[in-house]
Amino acid sequence: MTMNDAKIQLTGRVALVPASGQSLSAHVAMPVLGGAGSEAPPSSLPFTDFVPAEAPVALTIPLAPHPPAAVLGAADAAAAEQADQVGQIQLQPDPSEAAAYILVQEIETPDGIVYDITLPRRAPHAAETDAVVLGGGVSSETLVFPVHRIICEGAPPAQPEDPAVLGGFGIGEIIGDIVFKRTLHLLRAPVAPVFQQFMAARENQPQVLPVGVDGGLGGPLEGFESWRARFEPGRPQRVLLFVHGFMSNADNSLPREWIKAFAPHYDAILAYNHPTISVDPFENAGDLLAQIPDDLRLHVDLLAHSRGGLVVRSLVELQEQMPKFNARRLLTCGSPHAGTLLANYEQWDRLVSIGMTAASWALSATGVAAPLAFVPKLVEYLLRAGGQFYADLPGAAAMIPDGAFLGKLNAPDHVTLAERVPYAVVTSAFKPESIPQVGFRTALTAMVVQAFMGAPNDLVVQTNSMSKIDSPIVQLPADRVWPSAVDHFSYFEKENAEIRDFAGQFFLSG
Repeated sequence: MTMNDAKIQLTGRVALVPASGQSLSAHVAMPVLGGAGSEAPPSSLPFTDFVPAEAPVALTIPLAPHPPAAVLGAADAAAAEQADQVGQIQLQPDPSEAAAYILVQEIETPDGIVYDITLPRRAPHAAETDAVVLGGGVSSETLVFPVHRIICEGAPPAQPEDPAVLGGFGIGEIIGDIVFKRTLHLLRAPVAPVFQQFMAARENQPQVLPVGVDGGLGGPLEGFESWRARFEPGRPQRVLLFVHGFMSNADNSLPREWIKAFAPHYDAILAYNHPTISVDPFENAGDLLAQIPDDLRLHVDLLAHSRGGLVVRSLVELQEQMPKFNARRLLTCGSPHAGTLLANYEQWDRLVSIGMTAASWALSATGVAAPLAFVPKLVEYLLRAGGQFYADLPGAAAMIPDGAFLGKLNAPDHVTLAERVPYAVVTSAFKPESIPQVGFRTALTAMVVQAFMGAPNDLVVQTNSMSKIDSPIVQLPADRVWPSAVDHFSYFEKENAEIRDFAGQFFLSG
């Protein structure tokens, strides 16, 4: 079916609406394993909680001029988003299903799979209280899923003469001589009646794990006696503590190359596993301190990635200072000290899309999945929350710019505490053009555009946020800020030895 500026009814309750002036072609794909009505999700999608709500849709987008890349910094986010859409999928949900819905656009490129995930929006006529009611099922209001374009750098190429090129299953767009094949999957997962309890039961529990000199993780230190067996009470001991980032854990984010280099200089290296969605960083910090016996004397260097930086700052600035835990130095990598735009509820799908695509990109480039990719199960939980229009998650809200938590953390009355402990930061302004795979370079550029960052960033956090600690009162010295050009998931990669060397000089120089 091909229509222009009109609704394309794909099934009894699903329609595709092209954007103004956009011509689209779409058809319902042939049933496949995991198709509508199956208990298993489509085999190519990395989900287990979500199952198909409808048969997948193959989408064709004829070549047409694209909006200028200037929308990256557009002041009017709504106008920029509208320019970035080729259309939208409209779904009339069945209230009896009591389900949360997401749209997954699976884009096949010669470089690998790009995942563009979209949370539902309420139709314009829907009231704020409509759509999904937790525990009460789904209303009959229409759910709208924007379908984003893949940005074409420069003028689009000429239309190919061979019609067969555009006639294949799911072909969506051509950039140069690269064909992008698109398939759209509408998925659903059961509504969780009490979502915070559901989330808390499935996230990491607060655990401190010893780390070997080879970067291997030992069993958690559980109970005061396990700590005393590892650390002699009363004797000062030097410790390096690593704190992971949002929707991650110690195992898939630990900077193992750094640990191999730093281990000889410490009595012990520890990693802190903790929940990052349902609990805010202040509570994370308190849970850590509660595990340590009062008769220990640990002198701790703090190393954190992403949201973990807010946890280690909470240890220094918000928690009561105690002899058992003496913070010595603090270094953060890509941390949202002034927040990240992707922490806003409306941008959770952009956050997940970027993270999953970055993992797919690393897999296609090296054959190894990105070690800092999000924990898949936590991705599903966050998307279930978004699909239920449920945004009251303290761990995510803590990263919202100008939010309540960051307002407390960056308050001027905490400055004296921060001055007592030297801080350093690693920042990054990632450039997608450094990606050799054209497909992923284009896709990641598009996803950052859709996030409306409008400023240098590492794909997840704005660069200026990474060093904005208690600003404008506190200004970090230039020699404690290391600028890089890596993406959010690559700070600890072996090839980024200059970042490791900066960290080593900071931690081990005094």
